[in-house]
Amino acid sequence: MDDGNQAALEILQLGHVPVIGVNLALPIIGAAGAERYDAAVRVGGASAGADREVERVREHGGMVFASIAEVPRLEDGRGPG
Repeated sequence: MDDGNQAALEILQLGHVPVIGVNLALPIIGAAGAERYDAAVRVGGASAGADREVERVREHGGMVFASIAEVPRLEDGRGPG
């Protein structure tokens, strides 16, 4: 399992709905805009595209986590914040 899929599995286990950039997030972000995301987890190596999307999430008030360990577990089914 690659790093992105492993991260998505861990996010799912915390009760969140993961969206992996290269698989789905980029088309959705392009159509819906980064302002539609509550949060982003920036994992993996260097990626100018990922850095731009994380900055867009921040600009629209979303939370950005540097590791999965920072992501809170959802206990009540509501999104972060």
